[in-house]
Amino acid sequence: MNTKLMDLGFGIWDLGFGIWDSGFWILDFGFWILDFKTGFYTANPLACESRYAF
Repeated sequence: MNTKLMDLGFGIWDLGFGIWDSGFWILDFGFWILDFKTGFYTANPLACESRYAF
């Protein structure tokens, strides 16, 4: 797992910056975001708000 970017249509997999977006759920290792449509887990709410701002 290095600094790779994988775009799967509407999904992004970037473990360097820490984003795994596939559909409507986000698994973010950099900002600690784990969202599976129904809810989310984050260690940094500000980072989560940041993501949803975009």
